[in-house]
Amino acid sequence: MSEDVLKLKHITKQFGRRKAVDDLTLSVRAGEIFGFLGPNGAGKTTTIKMVMGFLFEDTGHIEIGGFDLRHQYEKAMAQVGGIVENPEMYGQFSGRQNLEMYARLHGLKDRHRIDEVVRLVGMDKRINEKVKRYSLGMKQRVGLAQALVHRPRLLILDEPTNGLDPDGIHQLRDLLKNLAHKEGVAVMVSSHQLAEMQMMCDRVGIINQGRLLDVRPVGQAAAGEAGGEAGLRLYRIELLPPEAARGQTVPDAQEALAALPEGWRGLVHAVSGQALEAELDPQQLQELLGLLLEAGIPLSQVLHSSRSLEDLYFSVTGGGQSLA
Repeated sequence: MSEDVLKLKHITKQFGRRKAVDDLTLSVRAGEIFGFLGPNGAGKTTTIKMVMGFLFEDTGHIEIGGFDLRHQYEKAMAQVGGIVENPEMYGQFSGRQNLEMYARLHGLKDRHRIDEVVRLVGMDKRINEKVKRYSLGMKQRVGLAQALVHRPRLLILDEPTNGLDPDGIHQLRDLLKNLAHKEGVAVMVSSHQLAEMQMMCDRVGIINQGRLLDVRPVGQAAAGEAGGEAGLRLYRIELLPPEAARGQTVPDAQEALAALPEGWRGLVHAVSGQALEAELDPQQLQELLGLLLEAGIPLSQVLHSSRSLEDLYFSVTGGGQSLA
């Protein structure tokens, strides 16, 4: 099971009487792309700014790469690279000069690393031009290079596809998948492009009115629906709800996860208080159900989920709300 590079535990942030983030708990693992979705004002950007160290949480705990963000700030932030809103650069200097200045802030003097990230983001032919001549898409690429230059373990991107044409979006998707799946970087992406997030992300979390409503895997569900690789399908396993237990205490989804052997905990995810979700083949599903029943976990029903991310989003948020 992959290591949790980012851990947010019961995070709350309030501005006046408005609770922007309300008791939020989630994690982002090494080697995955985690999509963070929600309508305008849902709390996405506030959460990201807390992870990036621009704001401090009122209550709760944030840990990055094993370091407490509030009490070990410099060590925690050394693990992070990111772009929040628009990349910040000096327009009168070239892209390379901006990268060199940023690298020096991190104590880096390796020019080869700058050349490496410039090639990685496809800016090697334009990197010596002044930033003020760049399109927004080119600034996004240099901003991504800037975020990667110090080899972070956690990469945070807020609306990274802004200003990119379809070819640029495709290249960015491939780049992020390579960083996550081959180099083990934990990537957290906030975006309103639902179709793109479905193609890009391994898991998504949906936030609304400051509360995390759902976390679930994406990716191969469509292939499983069509009888794709290894016959994988996305299953939702609903536990017996408390109201059906006739006064007896019933386990919740987190307790059910804890009852499983360790090897299963990276495959099965809690998506609500009384539901689990897993991407499995039919034989794995039967084995999982057997393990749950042996552990004394009462089950309600098993559903095969074939909804798109868009269907899920509007179902969870109630629909009719703008993403941004």
